Amino acid sequence: MGGRDVGLPRPEETMAWTLRDGEADTVVKGPALDFFQEWMEFRTQRPRVEAMAILFASTTQGWWAAGYVNYLWEQGLRGNQVTKEVNALRLSFERMGWSGCLCWDTMPVKVALATVGRSVVEMRSHMGHRIRMEKFDMNFEAMFTLRGRLVPSEEIWESQPTKEEADAALLYLLAYALFDLGVRGGNLADTGKGGIGMAEGRVDKGSEETEVAEHEKGPGEVWTPREEERYVSRRHETQWRDWTYFFREAEGRLKPVLGHQLAGFWRQHPEAWPERGEVIFPTSKTAGKGKNGGVVVQPVKFGQASPVEKAEFNLMLGFLRWSGCEDPDLPVFLRKPIPEMGCRGEVPGKHRRIRISDLANELKKLAISVGIGHNHLSPISFRKGHVSTCAALGRWEEGKRLEEEMRRMKFRSGQWTANSRVPQTTYLHTGAVVGPFARVSSWAEAVKVGGGFEAWIERQGAEEGVDLDTQRAWTKR
Repeated sequence: MGGRDVGLPRPEETMAWTLRDGEADTVVKGPALDFFQEWMEFRTQRPRVEAMAILFASTTQGWWAAGYVNYLWEQGLRGNQVTKEVNALRLSFERMGWSGCLCWDTMPVKVALATVGRSVVEMRSHMGHRIRMEKFDMNFEAMFTLRGRLVPSEEIWESQPTKEEADAALLYLLAYALFDLGVRGGNLADTGKGGIGMAEGRVDKGSEETEVAEHEKGPGEVWTPREEERYVSRRHETQWRDWTYFFREAEGRLKPVLGHQLAGFWRQHPEAWPERGEVIFPTSKTAGKGKNGGVVVQPVKFGQASPVEKAEFNLMLGFLRWSGCEDPDLPVFLRKPIPEMGCRGEVPGKHRRIRISDLANELKKLAISVGIGHNHLSPISFRKGHVSTCAALGRWEEGKRLEEEMRRMKFRSGQWTANSRVPQTTYLHTGAVVGPFARVSSWAEAVKVGGGFEAWIERQGAEEGVDLDTQRAWTKR
């Protein structure tokens, strides 16, 4: 051909595309390679590019790499910590196109890795640290205690709550959703990771209150369309559009209403109240990375299957009605502005974005109040508690029955091997699978499930180094 084939990708354009958001730093290089290159700069006293050229040209590449392993050991890394760094470096070298440099697979490195294990004293210290940092499962007794502390009354959303009351009740609703739905914290609220704001404006992660102001980024700064698009595309927080509620019409038919359409529906039907709801969390875990993205998307369902679930369901609906949000893109766990009286009259309020860190601090206070170290509770405790509580209430038996039915089905049709997961992930729709709150009829019954606070105290045992007085002072900061 006489000219360039316009159908071929342009390498420089493709490279610019991968670099525009700094993805190469995260996916290709990573922190392990960055630290190694800094070490090479220090040891050679040359700029980074020259330092790496010295390594590639060296006939003793393995000893350079072994020297870095020794450096990691001197910095306090031991055993699997060093191995993890070396594995990350091996992968980074491959992704950077440096596969010709085999320094991480040489004998000096293998010998060095065999030398970085922990001594008996270090192993004892490491095990003690792991035990002190172990996260316990949330249970119904803890949920009941949180509810009593954070929700002043069942009618809170029908009154005019103060900012403090609304924020506290919203924290409990976040805890309820995490425990009952079994999702990651980042799917419900702001984690402070990777976000530069909201679709509607800048959110200052360091301030106690956050204001929604269109395209406000800072003094003299304005969001570019690319910055806004990038944040919106990466935000994991559930939005109003992700929630659906089912009302019963006069004719007896179900009427599904999306979350951001609730306010309008209630204006037309003020007495209507949904029977149940569902939510879809759009994450890569459920979007289907496999062949053809073939995964059956299963909404998480909740409703009024028991008196306990009904009370939490109504508390959540009360917040949604009080909030009155009609923007499908806003996070659900965003408290609307609440005006306050100031010295010069009424002061308009600001939106406040509920954060996982707010809930984490409440958990630390709860842990200390019942006599365990605050390191044992964190937002991940809700997900662990969801799994453990469902298993204790019969979800494990349900899973075994489903597994047996799928085995029989695969044998009958003869279309799949015995170990194939395709029928479950691609074709099976399981219908409603209820959470922990739907499986108990009263709080008196619920608090007995999982052992409560006593199980935490027994699990902790007589740990060394747990100073509850110091931890109690820390949580009051």
